[in-house]
Amino acid sequence: KKEQEGNFLDHVWTKQKLLAVLSSERILVLKYNKDLQTCEPVFSIEFDEVYKDSRDFSSPKTISRYNKGFCVGGEKGSLAVYERSGDPKEPYVLIKTFRGHEYDTISCLATSPNNENVACMNTSGTINMFPLSFVDTLDDTKDNFFKDLVYRGIHRKEISSLDVSVSRPILVTCDTSDRQISIWNYLNWKCEF
Repeated sequence: KKEQEGNFLDHVWTKQKLLAVLSSERILVLKYNKDLQTCEPVFSIEFDEVYKDSRDFSSPKTISRYNKGFCVGGEKGSLAVYERSGDPKEPYVLIKTFRGHEYDTISCLATSPNNENVACMNTSGTINMFPLSFVDTLDDTKDNFFKDLVYRGIHRKEISSLDVSVSRPILVTCDTSDRQISIWNYLNWKCEF
């Protein structure tokens, strides 16, 4: 069915062992059959319907799972947070959308192991942290909740990969153009290596 979906941008396994596949038009939630050879669509989130009134979300690029659902990052520093609903007909609902740096695009997301933060890697080479632990209480019409890890970082060009440690409050970034790897402590907002 790839012809109908267009190009897929990213994917993530949900906590319920479903596969959420991101395209520029929708999030398609799939359930794989036991043979892992075939799948069937469970649910689809159509962006033109969900974001038609939202000033804060633009062109999705990446998706990441967290304990209550998943996050979608996009152009203009936009971040959308979805949570499980308990409704089998609509298992995930949009909770809120946020806008970070309007001039930037979130190209990769990595959720911390304790699900308290999501690291947002931007095409400009910057990294922002966003608080997930109390996302329900954040006023999405107020100030920017994205905290710069290090302004402009130390990479020369776009960061090509990012991952969060499962045992320590660190994340690793990689820039393939300068062949540099950096290790960041996201509690004190400093580069450790």
